[in-house]
Amino acid sequence: MATPLTSALGLALPVLAAPMAGGPGTPALVTAATRAGGLGFLAGGYKSPEALTDEIAVMAATGLPFGVNLFAPNPVPVDPARLPPVHGPAGGRGGSLRGQPRRQDAA
Repeated sequence: MATPLTSALGLALPVLAAPMAGGPGTPALVTAATRAGGLGFLAGGYKSPEALTDEIAVMAATGLPFGVNLFAPNPVPVDPARLPPVHGPAGGRGGSLRGQPRRQDAA
């Protein structure tokens, strides 16, 4: 399936197997995604440098292309009182969000 993404990355399919932070992203999964025609990514967000180095070495040994998913948390505290309200039109599609905004942490 030819798309700008597949052409730019040399993929057979426009599929990126990208984990969220510390989610599934083992070398076996990355290898399977890439061999299926997509592009797999290792999960590196919560791994130690040593663990990530080991997984990168495993992937490098396959000779397959792969990516590494990293993130950089915001070190600056955010004051929720300074954020704009979350209610009002939903994406300009005529709907609205009902109820009071809630704050949920992923802890």
